[in-house]
Amino acid sequence: MQQIRTKVLLLAVPLFLSSLSIMAQGWEKSFGSVLNDGLYDVVNTPDGGFLSVGHKQISGSPLHYNLFLVKTDAGGFIDWSKEVTDTSYSYFGKSIQSTDDGGYIIGGTAVTENIPRGFMAKTDGLGNCEWVINTPEDSIYGVRALELSDGTFMLAGSSFKPGVNGSDRDFYQMRVSANGTNVLQTNTYGGSQYDDCRDMVETPQGDLVMAGFTNSFGAGHYDVYLIKINIAGDTLWTQTYGMSDAELAYAIAATNDGNLVVTGQTETFAQGSEDVFLKKINQQGGVIWEKTYPKDGLDLAYDVQPAGRGGGFIMTGYSQKSQQSDRQVFLLKTYANGDEHWIRHFGGVNHDVGFGVKPVPTFGFVVAGFTNSYSQGGSDGYLIRTDVSGITHSCLIMGNVHTNENNTCNPLEFGENVGNILIEVAGATTYFGTTDEDGNYSVPVKEGNYNVRLINPSPYWALCEDSISVFLSGSFDTVEVDFSMNPDTLCSYMRVDLTTLNLRRCFQNTYTVNYCNLGTLPAQPAEVEVTFDPYLVVDSASIPWVSHVGQTYLFEVGYIDPFECGSFRVFVTVDCDSTVLGQTHCSEARIFPDEFCFDPDPNWDQASVELNALCDGDSIHFFIQNVGVGNMAGPLEYIVIEDHIVGLQGDFQLNSGYDTTIVLPANGATWRLEAEQSNGHPGISKPSIAVEGCGGANFNTGFVIQYPLNDADPFIDTDCRENIGSYDPNDKNGYPKGYGEYHFIEKNTDIEYLIR
Repeated sequence: MQQIRTKVLLLAVPLFLSSLSIMAQGWEKSFGSVLNDGLYDVVNTPDGGFLSVGHKQISGSPLHYNLFLVKTDAGGFIDWSKEVTDTSYSYFGKSIQSTDDGGYIIGGTAVTENIPRGFMAKTDGLGNCEWVINTPEDSIYGVRALELSDGTFMLAGSSFKPGVNGSDRDFYQMRVSANGTNVLQTNTYGGSQYDDCRDMVETPQGDLVMAGFTNSFGAGHYDVYLIKINIAGDTLWTQTYGMSDAELAYAIAATNDGNLVVTGQTETFAQGSEDVFLKKINQQGGVIWEKTYPKDGLDLAYDVQPAGRGGGFIMTGYSQKSQQSDRQVFLLKTYANGDEHWIRHFGGVNHDVGFGVKPVPTFGFVVAGFTNSYSQGGSDGYLIRTDVSGITHSCLIMGNVHTNENNTCNPLEFGENVGNILIEVAGATTYFGTTDEDGNYSVPVKEGNYNVRLINPSPYWALCEDSISVFLSGSFDTVEVDFSMNPDTLCSYMRVDLTTLNLRRCFQNTYTVNYCNLGTLPAQPAEVEVTFDPYLVVDSASIPWVSHVGQTYLFEVGYIDPFECGSFRVFVTVDCDSTVLGQTHCSEARIFPDEFCFDPDPNWDQASVELNALCDGDSIHFFIQNVGVGNMAGPLEYIVIEDHIVGLQGDFQLNSGYDTTIVLPANGATWRLEAEQSNGHPGISKPSIAVEGCGGANFNTGFVIQYPLNDADPFIDTDCRENIGSYDPNDKNGYPKGYGEYHFIEKNTDIEYLIR
């Protein structure tokens, strides 16, 4: 039997994200279906838009993919999309380049029956396919196609063959005629081990340099491997770079001064992990300079280009804080000497990668890649447009939030900087920002009119100005808006949050308790009382508990200053023998002090309603009690819900200390009781309680989390979660889930999101 506190839902809210669309001077867009799609490269188009290439998975054929082209305008909106389809081959587009006739040449890999062949596809300016040619040899991975200065086309990639000591690869190139009908030459380059080509560039002299990595040559392990060939495929020179640790090249580009830059990943010069490197070399392969960009975790660059206006170079790839974390797209800009200028990160909580980058002729950069954070399912193509500073919104509203001394708004009586304060920026689009530990915030926006509002963290603070109107014009306008707060009521104001990523049956799970003091006085001391569901076995905690009675544990968290926060964890196991899959488990945290310090509403009759429930054999007993010091001035209403059907409603009027009982049949349904509080009751609670699992081994589940919980007051938080078996570690859920097919939720109900 479960006792669960909640309240009824009445209004529908959509709780899913189908794609990402952020518009401003820059933007981020996702493209694809509910299957696995992605983009690898992008070019600027003559009309100011962009054309990107990748692949799209075909519904009903899990292992079949079409070549995928997406043409957008300058704002990221789709002008058209095209697919190249072949029932025999899956096509993965890896590169795209504009051709002299106004069309495009695409390079990549075609796969049939798990056997790869390199391919090139030529399209006109509207993406219509003119010809496709595959490599005459199989086991070829194509990566880069180029139109050469003589009008022919060349594909670079790697040939693959099984070896005695594992797989072996060699660099590979194929050149075809201008009409795509004749293979003029193919060549392989490398040694007896693993030599993998990842990119190719044409030099101003008409030669070509292929870039990748080698295990056949060099100082050991993997080294950067460059091969310079002429248009006939003859080797002009080879060069390796590296030491005993791995150094891998993934991209090469020509510089504006006639030299070359190479990027990828290095272990040799990394600080504790893998980092991005950039080497500038001359046309003979000599190193002019080399740089490494140490970051936490693992980083890899998949593309590099001259940055256009302002000089320097731009790189994209992924950053990963640790082996266990997900990846984010990075955009790294350097000065002309290779020193880091800035780095930006894009993406969400799931796996996101940048594969191709180009400078935009007007200003800024465009990145093509993959996103799992903003996809409709699986992965989607990801296109990012930034300004010259790598920002998708190039105007900025920034400022500081601080307290004032002596309860005034005098600018000369500055107090303390305040962190973790929410700032709302409302205009044609509404944005939000949060102050850092120094009280500073910044919100990138597009130009326009905005109302900047500080969201008051508690009723005990007075704001000198709660909102300020501003106007931003041009692409790089910045406005500074500061806010001051002073104490209005001297009192602590405690907030607590109880959450867990999941409750897996028969396994240990972790509850995290977060708490803050948002008041004007310290809490001295503060205590947190956590009552765990009866089916959860408490194993241990990150801080010792002071005492516990049954499933209620008391933790002392000490002296908490205004705006100070903290957290601790409790480890619990969901019992196997006494639970069923999908059963709901509710735990509650309450932080003390929990009193309200402002004067009570004079209309309040001092009554306070509390609900309890008891599963007693073949019946359920609901108890409504007045625990306040005053008698109810008039009748209040209650409602009883069986699963999702209102089964009973009525009213009650109780003197202080009195109660009334409602008896219902124990039939396996989820029964819920809700009752009103008296007009003017402090806080925003609405008493409710539910009983799940009373009435036999077989009972209804899934109804508890459809409804909001009675934890609207900041000092109390209830977490209700259905236990699970196996689970998706990357999902998004909203609570309450809502009632019925359309997920009805009562107006003005807070929705909590859990993003794993």
